[in-house]
Amino acid sequence: MGYVRVDPDGTVWATDGCVAVRVRRPNALPDEDFPTVDVPEGAAPPATHVLIPAETAIAVAKTLPKRPPLPILENALLRVTKDRVYLAVTDLEHPQVTTFARAGETFPNIDELFNDHEKKKRLTDPLCVSANYLILVAKYARMFDLGKNCPVAIASFGQENPVSFEWTDMNNNMNVCALVMPVQLARGVVT
Repeated sequence: MGYVRVDPDGTVWATDGCVAVRVRRPNALPDEDFPTVDVPEGAAPPATHVLIPAETAIAVAKTLPKRPPLPILENALLRVTKDRVYLAVTDLEHPQVTTFARAGETFPNIDELFNDHEKKKRLTDPLCVSANYLILVAKYARMFDLGKNCPVAIASFGQENPVSFEWTDMNNNMNVCALVMPVQLARGVVT
């Protein structure tokens, strides 16, 4: 993944060609709540999407305070000029501003992929499983000889039944199945 795309509304997009991720914050705090930081006069919120080098996005994310005194401090402030991008973070005592040239690169059109996904009619309510259990199953599956892409078949049989993860280790003539119980969430938590 070379770049992360940030849209004017704060939506963040990332992809490595195999996995696409979109992060939206419907209840994001307004930029006006962010403490004053030293960015050049004329630097403004972006009017179009901004590409941030992935390494820079990761480095800035690591500098965010872990338990800030104000919720807004869990965010980076994004400002742009015609040819520069500014990402500011602060813990109220140590402001840091990262700057880099605006990228002329293009970003894959994964918007369409997400739009198509959202248009598809769901047959059931979303099924939720613990991310911790997904990591556990993935680590276990990677212990087997599954080839380059490590294919794992996933099947769901309803919200009251376990989710099935199956894979085959051809070299050792083994078929493995892991079952993970879904997490019960209140209605409307996941849309």
